Amino acid sequence: MKKNILAITFLALGVLTNAQSSKELKIAELLETMGSTEAMKTSFEYMINYYKQNNPQISSEYWDNSLKHVDYNELVQKLVPVYSKHFTEQEIVDLLNFYNTSTGKKMIDKMPVILQESMEKKRKWGIELAQKIEKEIPVSTKSEYSSPPPPMNTK
Repeated sequence: MKKNILAITFLALGVLTNAQSSKELKIAELLETMGSTEAMKTSFEYMINYYKQNNPQISSEYWDNSLKHVDYNELVQKLVPVYSKHFTEQEIVDLLNFYNTSTGKKMIDKMPVILQESMEKKRKWGIELAQKIEKEIPVSTKSEYSSPPPPMNTK
C-alpha cells in the first residue's frame, strides 16, 4: 500500500513537472514563431552599431567580441516565466495556432514595420507635447528650468 502511494505521488509529480515543461516549451516555440528571437538579435545589433558609431574611441574589436557573450536562448528562458505568468497553456496553444495562420504570419511579418512607424509617430508626438507643456512654464521659472536631453537619434 505504501509503495502504491509513493508510486502515485512520484507519478503525479512527474506529470506536473512535464506539464510545466510542456508549457515552457510551447512558450519558447511561441517566441520563436512570433520572431522574437530574430527581433532580439536585430535590436542588439542595432544597439551595438549605435554605440560603435557614438564611441569611435572604442575599437571595433571590442564591439565584435561583445557579440560572443550574447546567448539569445538564455534570454528566451528568462522571458518564459513572464509569458507563463500572464497566459495559460491553452492560451499559448491558441496564440501558436493564430500565428500559424496566414493572418498571424502577416502580423509577424508586418509588426516590425508597424512598430518602427509607431515609434516615429510617438517620438514626434512626445516632442510636440513637450513643446506645448514648456510654453506653459512661467517666464520667472524658465531661468531655473533645464530642458531634458534630446531623444536618442534613431537614424
